[in-house]
Amino acid sequence: MSSDGVAADELELPIKRTTGETMEERLTANAYHNILPARYLRKNADGEPIEDPEELFDRVARNVALAEAVFEAENQGVEVTVTPDQLKPDHPRRDELAAEVFGAGTTAEDDAETTLTAHNVNKFAYDTVVPELPESVREHVEATADRFRDGMEQLSFMPNSPTLMNAGDELQQLSACFVDSPADDITDIHQTAKEAAEVFQSGGGMGYAFWKLRPYGDSVGSTGGIASGPITFMRTFDQMCETIAQGGARRGAQMGVMRVSHPDVIQFIHAKNKDVSLAHSLRLNDPDDFTHNSFADALEEARELIDEDGKVPEHLRNAVEGHLSNFNISVGVTDDFMEALYNDEEFTFTNPRTEEPHVATPETKEIYDMFGLGEHVEVGEVLSIPAQELWDDMIEGAHENGEPGVIYLERVNKEHSFDVEENPDHRILATNPCVTGDTLISTENGLVEAEELYEQGVSRDVVVDGRLSEETLKEASSVYKTGEKDVYKLTTEEGYELRLTDDHRVMTDDGWVEAGNLDAGDTVHIQNRKGSFGQHGTAAEGRVLGWMVGDGHLKTGEERAVLNFYDEDAEVSESFAADVNEVVRDPVGNADYEIGVNEIARGDDYRGTQAIEQRIRSTRLYEYAEEAGLVDQKHQVPEAVLRGSEEMARGYLRALFSADGSVQGSSKNGRSIRLASSELDLLKQTQRLLLNFGIASRIYKERRPAQSRELPDGNGETKKYDTKAQHELAITKANQQRFAEEIGFLRDDKSEQLRENLDSYTYSPQSETFTATVAAVTPDGREEVYDLTEPETHSFVANGVVTHNCGEQPLEEYEACNLGHINLSTLAAQDAPDWRVWSDEHADEYASKEAAMSAFLEEAIDFEEFDERIDYGTRFLENVVTMSDFPVDKIEQKVRDMRKIGLGVMGLAQLYIQLGIQYGTEEGNEVARQLMTHINHASKQTSHELAQERGTFNDWEDSKYANPTEYRDWFEHYTGLDADEWADGFPIRNHNTTTIAPTGTTSMIGNTTGGCEPIYNVAYYKNVSDDVQGDEMLVEFDDYFLRTLEENDVDVDAVKQEAQEQMAANEFDGVDGLETVPDAIGELFVVTGDLSGKQHAAVQCACQEGVDSAISKTCNFPNDATAEEMEEVYRYIYDHGGKGVTVYRDGTRSKQVLTTRAKNTEFADESEAAEAIVEQIGEVFGGIESFLDNEDVQQAIDAEISDLLEASEQPRIDYSERSPRPDSLNGVTQRVETGYGKLYVTINEDDNGLPFELFANIGHSGGYTNSFTEALAKVISTALRSGVDPEEIVDELQGTRSPKVAWDKGEQIQSIPDAIGTALRRYLDDEIDKGIPQQQSLDDVEGVAEPPSQTDGGAVDAGTATDAPAEAPTADGPDAADDAAGADDAMQELIAAGESPECPECGGMNLYYSEGCKTCESCGWSEC
Repeated sequence: MSSDGVAADELELPIKRTTGETMEERLTANAYHNILPARYLRKNADGEPIEDPEELFDRVARNVALAEAVFEAENQGVEVTVTPDQLKPDHPRRDELAAEVFGAGTTAEDDAETTLTAHNVNKFAYDTVVPELPESVREHVEATADRFRDGMEQLSFMPNSPTLMNAGDELQQLSACFVDSPADDITDIHQTAKEAAEVFQSGGGMGYAFWKLRPYGDSVGSTGGIASGPITFMRTFDQMCETIAQGGARRGAQMGVMRVSHPDVIQFIHAKNKDVSLAHSLRLNDPDDFTHNSFADALEEARELIDEDGKVPEHLRNAVEGHLSNFNISVGVTDDFMEALYNDEEFTFTNPRTEEPHVATPETKEIYDMFGLGEHVEVGEVLSIPAQELWDDMIEGAHENGEPGVIYLERVNKEHSFDVEENPDHRILATNPCVTGDTLISTENGLVEAEELYEQGVSRDVVVDGRLSEETLKEASSVYKTGEKDVYKLTTEEGYELRLTDDHRVMTDDGWVEAGNLDAGDTVHIQNRKGSFGQHGTAAEGRVLGWMVGDGHLKTGEERAVLNFYDEDAEVSESFAADVNEVVRDPVGNADYEIGVNEIARGDDYRGTQAIEQRIRSTRLYEYAEEAGLVDQKHQVPEAVLRGSEEMARGYLRALFSADGSVQGSSKNGRSIRLASSELDLLKQTQRLLLNFGIASRIYKERRPAQSRELPDGNGETKKYDTKAQHELAITKANQQRFAEEIGFLRDDKSEQLRENLDSYTYSPQSETFTATVAAVTPDGREEVYDLTEPETHSFVANGVVTHNCGEQPLEEYEACNLGHINLSTLAAQDAPDWRVWSDEHADEYASKEAAMSAFLEEAIDFEEFDERIDYGTRFLENVVTMSDFPVDKIEQKVRDMRKIGLGVMGLAQLYIQLGIQYGTEEGNEVARQLMTHINHASKQTSHELAQERGTFNDWEDSKYANPTEYRDWFEHYTGLDADEWADGFPIRNHNTTTIAPTGTTSMIGNTTGGCEPIYNVAYYKNVSDDVQGDEMLVEFDDYFLRTLEENDVDVDAVKQEAQEQMAANEFDGVDGLETVPDAIGELFVVTGDLSGKQHAAVQCACQEGVDSAISKTCNFPNDATAEEMEEVYRYIYDHGGKGVTVYRDGTRSKQVLTTRAKNTEFADESEAAEAIVEQIGEVFGGIESFLDNEDVQQAIDAEISDLLEASEQPRIDYSERSPRPDSLNGVTQRVETGYGKLYVTINEDDNGLPFELFANIGHSGGYTNSFTEALAKVISTALRSGVDPEEIVDELQGTRSPKVAWDKGEQIQSIPDAIGTALRRYLDDEIDKGIPQQQSLDDVEGVAEPPSQTDGGAVDAGTATDAPAEAPTADGPDAADDAAGADDAMQELIAAGESPECPECGGMNLYYSEGCKTCESCGWSEC
């Protein structure tokens, strides 16, 4: 960029708006003419579009709006009836629909009638139903359809691809993805595969959790054999996905997840490695040795073929692409694994069948030997591997090609709309260490019980120990339940107690130790510094409650509270009267009076002549005490105090110790502050509250045992009373000084005694170590347990004890993705300010960056339009749930019950530019956080309004929305509303409303950036020729980039010229390298390559704060990024609450659904091999001469020469000459389905009716795949014309395998060579009808076109045939050669990596990665 002095306040940043009268004018030419026709427009049987883009959006809008007919009719009290003739007119199975809707045996021609409902409306057509509706209902439906249509036509909102493709069509399957995981049962595995097949046929994708399946080598009780493990079943699912042709114009995609604790996870991590994929190919199709019964043998051979740099011989490059090619795979990482990683410990695996630590079998040893970890495995012993070893394998895979990904299971969202323990149907199993619900956790708001934090459902900062971090508070996840488990009680000699599972770790002098492994005498750490407190409550309230607990009583019958003051206590009674009057300001009934001190007169013989007794009585104070819970249990630290302000907690302790505490001891027998009570629980709670002030203490039980004692009876006499045991809490050592500074006494005599004790120390009091000695760990029942995650120190303080965190959160089965995207790039206000200018002028006026950004966005965003899009986007997606026809009954039931939708965004990066904000900065992340939160809150409001119209989702009564005050913090976080105002429940239609999903092709339609991703680049190559190897490769520029240049009078032609020159020389590195672009503009056009992986991760975490569900975001890295940099991002997202990681390193070989773990280096060739051999000879022999002088070498050379001489004496073979080609031939063309598309094979006969030549075409003329196919056909033609037996050619070709397979006429087609062999065999076996067209002359076939694009599956006229290739078009202009050179480099890089360099849809060369998916810039094709 140039430092030309142009400042931000001089720039014009053009505000984007969709303009144009027609759709063709509004859409880009690429979207209108390429993407929509190729991907979304309805087509006839010949694949030709039968609608235009205007009709596309109208079809979708009307179909989705049809749901309104049902609900609006119900609102108006009108019944709408329908008849069979109103079913979808073009549906090929109308009679089946009629039977489903109107009853068995009914056909579309019958006279029948039924009510239109939410369960059958998706079987009808807008055109047949809406005209017949009552006028008021019809007008509402038509208005909604217009609203939906306008949103799409103005590119303001775009639904996901399945909705665009299938709405109003036969499939009517409008959801993108589904979750369905197999159980550890062969029947369920096959049932899941069946359900997945139905989803693929409908155009959807599937996600599976494979960790429930028992590991390789585990016993199978039904057969007495051993299990093959989950990877084998994944291969079955992969093959099924490959085979099924989808009706929804989308290729099946699958996500496989394996929990890191599964014993076979090492096999899963390496499943898509280059060596593993090659081994599978060799085992199945090795021309040299087809008897590889052992995969280990095949793997060993594969590794011998791959050199140390990861290079594969060129002829084997296709063999490394096929294994699990239809899967994206991710490892489900748990907190206990991350703990082991951070602590450099081993990680123990769990057998999912037994839920116990996995004991290694010989098969376990076998698979770990394969991947270099066998040294850690002993058969018969528990399987435990260094966590770092597994982690390194995962990171290396990510570095090489982005797989396997990682999902942090514990992040999969406790912020759920259901209390999953109260409603177990809404969770799956979790097995993690945890604590009981009554555990007091030290938080930013004081001491709060774990169960209460769980019910609040929001993240809290927690207190961490000073030995683990200098910072007192650390950000943590919300608390979540992990199930019902066996509980143990950890007790200490000092009185600290904690109830927890035996595998929960606590901090000791020896580090983290599981509770079950603690022994009596071990030391555990307790909180060693002052913690944090809440915001509510006054010192006066604390003092009143403290004295009430210490020296007060409650007269329940009279409903009166009494504070008692005896003797020296009288000095504070008047101050307490003032406190009580402050606390109980509001009168109860007629009790509106000043509360004072009452003197109690007693006889001299009661307690002596000097005795004083005073009381403060109050009905209003009774009410206050009752609210604090003291009426039910007087001797306690009230919850209001535990979570109250520091002043309230201090006041409580000061009053309690003033009433019942004492200062004791001397230099001879020790000094201490003591609190005596017969209520042990009160002392335990007090001990925990003291520790939050950094004051450690010790409880002595039964300092005075229970007994009968003579005590005054109140009538001047004495009487024997049974007394409870008395316990004492003692504060000693330096804690006394801390007490004096933090708490103190209200009474002067006690304060003076404490001061004298502290002054009497010759030296400072002994310092506190903040440890406690374990007394015992004993079983304590079974109950619900809880946990949280603090990502930095991995700890929190529970009942004063320093404990480790852990936990995981699961996803629900059978849910579906119903997605839509708001276009943020057209929401900037017309007069939006530039943040760079605005912040210089106004940022200092605000207390925080968040407040400043909020004020800026009020000026910069058109919130009226924003809210309109949120409103109709939410309504649109809610209708999609009603209108979608789901392929599996269980999925339909789950989706309709929960009505989960995902309203997301696209165009965030382009919005940033219009606002003068750089992508990846803190300011940009704050914008994302606030905008996503606004969408979340506003969509909840619309969903609430929909619930009032249509009713809540079916399980609403079990959700947190039904009880907002019980889940106050959760509710207010996700709705932005006051829980008290919705105490009776917040009706809502959809339990989730927001997400950020991939928007690859839909964002291209909207002419904006994808999702929350940055701009890919401002310039890229675009192919304008059908010939991908031709010269017409031109540079295309981002249109908003050019528009910005034009608005600011920058020489656009000069910018283009500079960019083209750099691209031709492979030196283009984004805007940074363009001297013709002013800095003030260039700094805003942040492209993917400009960002570090950590910056990508920060954007993801910022967006997540305002989203219900997950975020689709790729953390992109430059090609030279190291594995260490990638690991930093994995840890960053884990440490900052992210749910998962998707990465891509530029230039690496990652095909997402079609991918391998191959390194992206060139394949080994002969010259490289020669260099390597020479180098090795030098290392071993010291040079070539020494090598040749070696006796063994000479003998080998002599033997080779002898063999050559012997061969030279053999008779020379005369190769046959090709038969000349006559002027005309008869032929037949067949169409064969392959995994790479439709293959057309033409076989021409000679005059004797024998095959003479063969032509084959697939894909686009001149394309990568087609060029290989044409070359193979020419070789076959040469063989035929040279007299080779066609049966031998069939034998050679058939059975050749490749990564992609297909089915054709009941036969599996394993590759293109296999397809050609099959076509030739069918010809020879006379299995096709041979239509014989006549060719007139050779001249007629010189410029032959491609074979027909469609057939009926049998033979068609061959037309003309020739072996003369068509010439490629040539570009004009001086820049064409340079442009083509750059294109050739890009193409060679792809070819060297074993990939096809062309888009399989349009043949274009401009593939790029968008949201982790390879995407075509020309036609919008995506592999995801």
